[in-house]
Amino acid sequence: MATPENSNGITITLFGQEFIAASNFAEIKGIEEDKIIYMIRDGFYDGRLYEGQWYVSKAELPSNADQLIQSTLDANPSINASTSTSANGSIIGSTNASINKSNSHIFTFENFMAGETDFFSSFMYFFFINMSFVALQLKFSDSGIGSLLILGHIAYGIAVSIGAFRSAHKQIKDSFWANAMKGLIIILVCGALFSDYWLLMSG
Repeated sequence: MATPENSNGITITLFGQEFIAASNFAEIKGIEEDKIIYMIRDGFYDGRLYEGQWYVSKAELPSNADQLIQSTLDANPSINASTSTSANGSIIGSTNASINKSNSHIFTFENFMAGETDFFSSFMYFFFINMSFVALQLKFSDSGIGSLLILGHIAYGIAVSIGAFRSAHKQIKDSFWANAMKGLIIILVCGALFSDYWLLMSG
């Protein structure tokens, strides 16, 4: 069987599948490594422990994973990658890369929906969107626009609640507070949906 190659110094091959060290994955995502390991154990990310090192499947990176990796290599030309060959011929790699995390902290709708934005920003965006819809619904409740706003609020409100929920799961390290914030989001969403129902019935 052909020996897999460590193609770029960051991704490695384990058992026929491309993986990235949890520490490097955490830096690309802008999340603490301990949180990444917790999420692997929780089944959120596809990863495994091999010879004392946690690895995450490259498939867990966004669609532009190769661009992220290449930008890391470009920004860190002196990456020191050391590899060793295991008994089954797989390559075990480790890097001392310092990965540029700036892209992970840029607030975009894509990052928000993936839960990659810090929880405070995500929650404020979620809260602002919902309150804005409620204010507009109350203002235009007596016109045909009101019904359209209600439908828009239901669709977009649910979408942003998913982003905020994912952010709580990914960004809050303490499981108690993560679950508390998820519960708060669920309560607020239920309240918003009840408000939409009441406005529809009263209209």
